[in-house]
Amino acid sequence: MSKLFVAVGKGAYAGHMASNDSGEKQQNADQLAQELKETRERLTQTVNDLTDYVRPTSVAARSLDKLTSFFTDADGEPRTERIAGAVASLVGVLGIVKKTRGKD
Repeated sequence: MSKLFVAVGKGAYAGHMASNDSGEKQQNADQLAQELKETRERLTQTVNDLTDYVRPTSVAARSLDKLTSFFTDADGEPRTERIAGAVASLVGVLGIVKKTRGKD
């Protein structure tokens, strides 16, 4: 009896193939082929998902969604306290930049 190890998914599959029964060998080979096909399909889908995730347009869309959700509530109404805080911070930064450039 020979032992067959094949990496599948997160672990390893250890199957035994009987050397005297060709029908059992064929069944194990068919099962292995099916498992490999399923694993290949899962890997392909994972690679496609990752490719989509890092695509610049997807990254930009996620960033815009985060920014929009920060400044609006669940109903789509503006969150005035956050908008006022952002504007005040921007004015403060611009004031500091103007003051430091004015000393040159």
